[in-house]
Amino acid sequence: WQALVSTVLLSLWMVAQRRSFPLDRRTLVFYVIMALTGTAAPQVLSLAASDQIAVAVRSIMFALIPMISLGFGLLFRIETVSGRRLLGLLLGFIAIGIIALFGSDNAGFGGKELSFLWFGAMLLVVALYAFENNWVKLMMPGDMNPFVALLGANLFSVFLLIPVMLAQTDTWIGLPLAFDGIHARPTFMFWLVTAIQIIAYGGFVFCIDKGGPAFAGQVSYIVTASGVLWGLIIFQQERLTPAIVIALIVVLGGIALVNPNRQGAADKT
Repeated sequence: WQALVSTVLLSLWMVAQRRSFPLDRRTLVFYVIMALTGTAAPQVLSLAASDQIAVAVRSIMFALIPMISLGFGLLFRIETVSGRRLLGLLLGFIAIGIIALFGSDNAGFGGKELSFLWFGAMLLVVALYAFENNWVKLMMPGDMNPFVALLGANLFSVFLLIPVMLAQTDTWIGLPLAFDGIHARPTFMFWLVTAIQIIAYGGFVFCIDKGGPAFAGQVSYIVTASGVLWGLIIFQQERLTPAIVIALIVVLGGIALVNPNRQGAADKT
């Protein structure tokens, strides 16, 4: 529903702005891959894993996005290599190793033992987001508005998610439209989160286009810190074990190292 509502709202915005919606073959491929790797597949997997992996651990794993983005960026030759950035990439994998080897007893949702199957699924989610970052930088037309790209991604996400939605007949939830009674709060939160996602995701695509995938991935600082904090506040049965705290410190250090050298960028300009 969120993809569908986002598509409608972004379409109205595009009409109001009198912007065109490119539909040539190259742009269609761009939309589909962006939808698959940045919206449809990772959101389904992340939602399925949400009640299997502790919130703090998932937040730490999302911090790997700029590091894996750097790996894809080096592969696609859109990022520059340096010893400092490679060390940051290595620290990301060390953090995951710490959680897997020393923190698995309490890394599951609610303080349960970690399921390595869902741990692997979350790693796939992180890899998909990292790939999408590079895909946007590499393939988005230079004159395309970020919100037009977001419209294309949401539009094709709707088609990609229809089979998943139809398969969940036992857990069907209609489009939230009731703003009174017991459904008022969930409905309000759905529309608020949808609006926030459109603005945040559009801004993120803009950052990828202007600063590069690894630079845009620095939002992981906020995602990780806020995710760990809210996880502790809302899910009080979860706790930070020494292994998870060490992994958090290591991964934040890795993010700092993979960040593009600002002085070097200034010198180039």
